[in-house]
Amino acid sequence: MNTYLIENEKSRCCGCAICSFACPTKAIHMDYDDEGFAFPAVDDSLCVKCGKCKAVCPMDVFKKQEEQATAYAAYSKDNAIIKTSSSGGIFAELAKKFILSGGKVCGCTIDDEHQVKHILINCVDELSLLQGSKYVQSDLSNCLNKLSALLKQGEKVLFVGTPCQVSAVKNHFDCKSLITVDLLCHGVPSQKLFDFYIKYLEEKHKGKLTEIVFRDKEKFGWSITQRYKIQKKNKIKTYYLERHTSEYFSGFLRNMTQRESCYSCPYTTINRVGDITLADFWGVDKVRPDLLNLDGTSLIFVNSKKGENLIEQIKDRIFISEVSFDDAIYQNINFVSPPRKHALRSRIYDLIFKYGFKEIGKKHLLPKNSYKYKIAQFLNINVTKMRLLRRK
Repeated sequence: MNTYLIENEKSRCCGCAICSFACPTKAIHMDYDDEGFAFPAVDDSLCVKCGKCKAVCPMDVFKKQEEQATAYAAYSKDNAIIKTSSSGGIFAELAKKFILSGGKVCGCTIDDEHQVKHILINCVDELSLLQGSKYVQSDLSNCLNKLSALLKQGEKVLFVGTPCQVSAVKNHFDCKSLITVDLLCHGVPSQKLFDFYIKYLEEKHKGKLTEIVFRDKEKFGWSITQRYKIQKKNKIKTYYLERHTSEYFSGFLRNMTQRESCYSCPYTTINRVGDITLADFWGVDKVRPDLLNLDGTSLIFVNSKKGENLIEQIKDRIFISEVSFDDAIYQNINFVSPPRKHALRSRIYDLIFKYGFKEIGKKHLLPKNSYKYKIAQFLNINVTKMRLLRRK
């Protein structure tokens, strides 16, 4: 058995569900704890102790790339793609090229019920479903059967996810037709917490939430700005929340709401698991201002020959420049260490579920100076963009 199933220690499970999928006797199923995180449970009467669950577990088996990575700053030459991406639009360019070359892309989306999950797409028109960051743990279970079938048929698949998800998929499916992209990750809150947040927004505005985007650029450009739409009768109103004024974002960025395993993540290293690693190039304005794009600059780690070949195929579509590792990790702390657990982490889910986002947000989640950012929002001032412009 894998370590979690033996020790029942939550920090030893990332919730990827690959053990359940891989179990040949279906002895493992996923249960949810009170916080809404998934964990495996074993039916001992069905378990044959084959060890498959341990062999595929990304918290037990780490297949990191053996080649020396190369770091790049990059962004798409298509401004329309950048505008609809979290940073520089590199994922969209990679996925578009991959699909046009006859491949399929597996990545994270938010469905019409605001559930965060992985899906497979095979046409460029569906690409928007996968664009943008989602700060919720994505459910892999609904796409693993389809992914397995495609790879068995020799179909080319580009899989994009958090490092633990990429590791899980590689542990079980590693083959020539699979190319992986891992994302620099700050940890994941649960779907249950996200559902609770949506309910809070609907009650706050007395309407129905029709859309939520975690990284919007319409109002404040490249930043961490949440946008959501509320429908009341026949009218839809759009709201914007800067990271310091969103209870959900603030709690996440202050390391209050991540899954327990995120605080001891073995993948917070420059030795990556994916063929390519993508991130926002935070701090580019300080270390390499010549590479700053005000609408977003991406950071790329090319970790393997597969990754190098894929990047080579889109070089005519992007601006790209090699950078040092010191510059790359300057403000990307999760390349070298996991998020540091907040002192309130052990209680925060109970507090939110009991008292609600409104009360706990004011008391614990939002920073004490959040009023300054609310004033800036009211005055339509983009604090991040003002700083970037000064450095430009």
